[in-house]
Amino acid sequence: MKPDRVHRVYFYVLFVAFCSLPFELNAEEIPSDNGLPRIGEVVPIPMTDDNQGNRTGIFTVDTKNFDVLLMVYSLSQQPGSYPIRLISERGFSKKIKLPLYVQKTTIPTATAYAEYYFRRRSVYPSQFVESSESSPMSSPDTTRDFWVRRVEEPDKFVKVSADLKFHGQRCLIYRDKNIPDDFMPPDQIEEIGTRFDNEIYPSGRTHFGAESDINGDSRITIVITGMVSNHAAFFDQKDLFPDVPYSNKQETIFLRVPPYRVPTHFFTATLAHELQHLININQRVFLRHTYPEERWLDEGFSYLAEYLYGSQGTITHAYTFLSSPQNYSLLYFTKPYGENQGTLGAIYLFMRYLLDRYGESILPKLVQSEKRGIANVEAATGIDFPTLYRDWAAALFLSGTGLNPDPVFNYRSLNLRGLQAPIQIFRVPIRHFLNGPAEKVINLHKEKLEKRPFESSIEAMGVQYLRLKASETPVRLKLIGSPESRLEAALIYLPKDFELVPQAPVETLEGILLDSPLPLVYPTKKKITISGKVIHPGVEKVGLRFEPQLDNLNQQALTFWSDVDAEGSFTFTFKFHPKQKGDFLIGVGLFTNPLEAPVKENIWVRVQ
Repeated sequence: MKPDRVHRVYFYVLFVAFCSLPFELNAEEIPSDNGLPRIGEVVPIPMTDDNQGNRTGIFTVDTKNFDVLLMVYSLSQQPGSYPIRLISERGFSKKIKLPLYVQKTTIPTATAYAEYYFRRRSVYPSQFVESSESSPMSSPDTTRDFWVRRVEEPDKFVKVSADLKFHGQRCLIYRDKNIPDDFMPPDQIEEIGTRFDNEIYPSGRTHFGAESDINGDSRITIVITGMVSNHAAFFDQKDLFPDVPYSNKQETIFLRVPPYRVPTHFFTATLAHELQHLININQRVFLRHTYPEERWLDEGFSYLAEYLYGSQGTITHAYTFLSSPQNYSLLYFTKPYGENQGTLGAIYLFMRYLLDRYGESILPKLVQSEKRGIANVEAATGIDFPTLYRDWAAALFLSGTGLNPDPVFNYRSLNLRGLQAPIQIFRVPIRHFLNGPAEKVINLHKEKLEKRPFESSIEAMGVQYLRLKASETPVRLKLIGSPESRLEAALIYLPKDFELVPQAPVETLEGILLDSPLPLVYPTKKKITISGKVIHPGVEKVGLRFEPQLDNLNQQALTFWSDVDAEGSFTFTFKFHPKQKGDFLIGVGLFTNPLEAPVKENIWVRVQ
């Protein structure tokens, strides 16, 4: 072989060997096709602790032909809100201090009851077995007294006298003597009991396992009362320990009756939720002699129990979380009482993600386990939690966009970019829309981050989405957080000015057919026209009403009117003022005379 051929073969072998070496990808080496970044690819940013004591990541973005989503999240194990700063690499960087309002964790009440049981296990009856047979029982008491814990006053108990109203195979239902038939009539109680026996109980058993049976009657006692305050339903662990003060000495779920009639499904969904809590205590404390599950994961199982039963009610919490995901933690309930809906929404979306990614078989692995919290999730999925959290946070944005077809970044059972199924809690059903997580747009051309850093804060186990755009040249940026924040970040390249505007189908509103899809997001200062035809004859006017919601309650309701012509057509033309930004429920009334028309359905919309 000639020397020059030998050299060519030698260099070819070296080149192939070089190309075969493993390379670690970082944010400076964005995956690309033909030299361009891959749309929808999730690229982690390496984060380190610098010599100033900051958690820091340095990266370059090119926004001339793309928008770039910067996904920033905290993996801190210490509850609280953590400051972040985004600056140009040339900008001045100073140490970010841990804020004074970081909060400490608290020990759940269930843990105290578990420790009590561990100390006295030998004196408890052995009624905590995986039994599936319903046992015969003597006739239950037709009237009984129950101790009810006031949820907002956990040390206060009230005695309630109740009458037996349903005697089923899997449940007994008692109704507080102070609850009149008008609020909870016998036929509705019968329907609740029948659904519990035939639907709720089998679903709970199938997905989560067996409950305890400390009094040997093979039934759950349901007490209908108005004394459990703001909770729709409540399971109290004390009732599983016969010798503790105020124990009802049997598996008991309290069902709250609001001061108005509500659909039966409202009660049955909450019973599915509370049954899971009851099952979880048996599976962990009584059968495996380990501590109860951490609150966030236990609540997640119960919201999955609602979903698997057929309820969509938790979409309201998902909407709250997605509206400001940086303000809510996946793990920690650090908000004041009654303001944790966003955390519950994060938990629900995370659990739906696990269910979609791993299937229903993951549920018994998680519930029937001796591990707790993050360690339990890691054992059941086989993935380290930081990676799983990043995949989930990316899926919240990418799912339903078509930007990345990888199943890891897409929900199978939930549409995060459109109108949801109607939820009927009160008289009129409500339909929410989801449009992915809220983003903060940062114009790199105008913001001048080297002089004015972008500053924000993120809850521990929260995530913020920053849309970077408008720079004509590559920009090198620095992301900074405190070491305690355990800050992590990733980039997702997007098509320039990429935006999905959710719309509802033309037949969404009952009784009319719109000329074009109904917008679910309305810009301010822009003329809007909604037109269509009334389906039924005789309608003289159409009313369109916007009712303010959530943080928008200081706004006045907005009502627009349109006459209906001989062809049944109507048209609304209106414009929103910038001060009218916020969330609204939109409803349509069809007036056969100008005096009254019931709204058949409300649809959640946003003005921005």
